[in-house]
Amino acid sequence: MRGISVLIIISLLIVGCAVLLSRVRSIESILYHLFHHLDIIFNYRLSSNFFINTIYKYYFQIFDRDSHRSEFQLVAPSLYISNKFGCYNENKLIKYNITHILIAGSLLTKRFPSRYRYHQLNLRDIPSENIGQYFAECVDFIEQAIESKGTVVVHCSAGMSRSAAIVVAYLMHAKKLTFDQAYSKLKEVRPCVGINDGFQKQLRAWQKEGMPL
Repeated sequence: MRGISVLIIISLLIVGCAVLLSRVRSIESILYHLFHHLDIIFNYRLSSNFFINTIYKYYFQIFDRDSHRSEFQLVAPSLYISNKFGCYNENKLIKYNITHILIAGSLLTKRFPSRYRYHQLNLRDIPSENIGQYFAECVDFIEQAIESKGTVVVHCSAGMSRSAAIVVAYLMHAKKLTFDQAYSKLKEVRPCVGINDGFQKQLRAWQKEGMPL
């Protein structure tokens, strides 16, 4: 554990120097990717660390002014996308009349399990992860929620890759769009999205297969 702490301190010092020397446009983006890659290196053990999670959480609450990742963006009728902090805020869930929450990540919390219907995926944000296995069940979950007059929000940790891939899959199937069309449509309402290359390849492959459910 001491070795991990030392590595974290060194990594933060490196990031700080990079910001000062290169005038990086978004320190928030750098910090997000730092924690993200540390999670991958240590097989996501850092995600459950209270100290790291607390730093991560309050940093974004203070500096998340440009990307608005915790806001809810309407992608299609009765379908929103956000990040985990947006969906941990019940005032926002009430504001947007949310009834169903799709969580694209195994280590994220079902914050209000008695008040909302949840569907959670065992999914990491790495290109080799098989997200394609979840397309059918996610499309079905969203469609059933909307057909029952419900409202769905899809989120992962940052609301950038995993949740974006699931929303794009839904748009492709429900709206009969190509991957590029669906991805462009999502970017129009949520510019910060960035689906990793592996997920993009799987979405394109799904398109070629005819988007079967």
